[in-house]
Amino acid sequence: MNPLDGLLTGPAAVFLKTGAPRLLALVVTILTSLDLFLGFKGLAAAAHRNAALSYQEVWRHCKNWRTDFPDEAQADEAAQAAKQYRDRLNSINRNSPHSAEVGLEKCRPAEGGGFGQLHYGVEKGSA
Repeated sequence: MNPLDGLLTGPAAVFLKTGAPRLLALVVTILTSLDLFLGFKGLAAAAHRNAALSYQEVWRHCKNWRTDFPDEAQADEAAQAAKQYRDRLNSINRNSPHSAEVGLEKCRPAEGGGFGQLHYGVEKGSA
């Protein structure tokens, strides 16, 4: 026996039993179709890819630091470049999409590696 049988009678009960599930199914179908055609997941992936490329660009500049500024003679230019790197990182951080906490938990530091390396819980020598 359904506990709602005694609570609602008339058109409200009929709608809750037959119309509400159909309406919900229609809304879910429409939203799924919109997502398929508008590609919301693709937009998020593109935003993450663009952020990664921007971070990689700054990292390449940082790796060339010693060749760009080999000694103290270019200290003023080095200070200016460091400020530009910091400004660029701030800009990237502002414009980058936020990652879900679940994804960040999976990217904890791996043993012997840096932050952001995936850790699959496989012991060394077990594979």
